[in-house]
Amino acid sequence: LPQPQEQGGGCVLRERLDWIPPAIDEHLLDQAAAARDALLEHLESVDEGKLGVIVSRFLAHRWRGRAEEAGDLMQQGLLTDWIEDLAEYPEWAVHAACRSWRRTQGWHPTIADVRALCEEEVSADRRSLRLLSKLLRKDRALLPSAANEFLPAPNINAGRGEDVS
Repeated sequence: LPQPQEQGGGCVLRERLDWIPPAIDEHLLDQAAAARDALLEHLESVDEGKLGVIVSRFLAHRWRGRAEEAGDLMQQGLLTDWIEDLAEYPEWAVHAACRSWRRTQGWHPTIADVRALCEEEVSADRRSLRLLSKLLRKDRALLPSAANEFLPAPNINAGRGEDVS
C-alpha cells in the first residue's frame, strides 16, 4: 500500500513497488475484477473530436484578440498539438484540468501545464488500477481454471517509466 513520506513540510504518498497483494477468495476476486473494469472505463482516453471541442473552447478564453494575429494554419497546428498531447487522458480529467486553470491562473497555459493538472486528476485512480491489476494477476494463478478467464489490465502508463508490476 502507499506509504506516507515527509517532503517539504508536508506528507506525500508514495506507492511501494515491493507491495505483495494478499490472497483473496473467489468472491473478492470477482469484486476486484469488476472494480478494475470500472476503473479502466473511467480512465478511458477521450475521443479526439470531443477533445478538439474542449481544447478549442479552453484556448478561446486565452486567445481573445490574438486569434486574428495567428493564421488559420497556425491555429489548426496548435490545436492538433494540444489534441495529440492530451489524448491519453479521460474527458473528465481534461475538463477538470481546464476548469482548474481557468479559475486559478492568469497567464496563458502551455500544454505541459494542462498535462500536469490532468496527471493530478488521474493519479489516484491509476494507482488503484495498478494495485487491483497486481492483485488479480497474483490470485488468478492460485484459483481453479474457471477464475483464469481474467485478462491482465492494459499498461496505461506505457512509456512513462513507471513500474506497474
